[in-house]
Amino acid sequence: SQWQQKTFATRRELESLLGKLMFIAKCVRSSRLFISRMLAFLPGMFPPHRPYPLGDEFRKDLAWWSRFVAVYNGVSIIPQEPWSSYDGVAATDATLTGCGGVCGLEFFHREFPDLVTAAGHHIAFLETLTLVVAAKIWGPAWRGKRLQFYCDSADTVYVLNSGKAKDPGLLACARELWWLASNMEFQVRVNHIPGEENRLPDHLSRWHMNQSHRHAFSQLTDHM
Repeated sequence: SQWQQKTFATRRELESLLGKLMFIAKCVRSSRLFISRMLAFLPGMFPPHRPYPLGDEFRKDLAWWSRFVAVYNGVSIIPQEPWSSYDGVAATDATLTGCGGVCGLEFFHREFPDLVTAAGHHIAFLETLTLVVAAKIWGPAWRGKRLQFYCDSADTVYVLNSGKAKDPGLLACARELWWLASNMEFQVRVNHIPGEENRLPDHLSRWHMNQSHRHAFSQLTDHM
């Protein structure tokens, strides 16, 4: 679209765009994150007829919308009222070298490839990336459901619930998670859990380190 080519826009142009996107956001709750960030851009756009530069993060949000609108079918099967109960629970964890997660009776563990470890990412990015991995694995089975995520990274919980972060890597992960949620029509709520209580994912993320974590995981899941 023409918006993908824009580097400047007036307030009136942005208001017109937002009006259209807000119509979609009424049906797709997870897309509202990207509406709120665009709305935050409006107060500084005076006078309204003057063109203002669109920053990199703003343009990335536009790219998210362009990607989503291309596949959106105009229907959301998820009830949009506020919810206090959920249909499933998932928990994840990451170390600097591996990740793991559990959802119901299913789980995964994976040592990070060299491409990831060599990049020297901070732990908050890896924790957030692991949530995205979980959504890619189980997302198709979550269609139409409400998921409670548990994570022991406060930074991850904050960025995924608020959509705010100074780190571009965290924002990239947030965009990908909400793309998956919007495209596969599931809702996600992310809560913090103390590390000592996140035992199953903790052992899964360390699965590759030594046998003790595999043994501990087996003992904790014997009754399941």
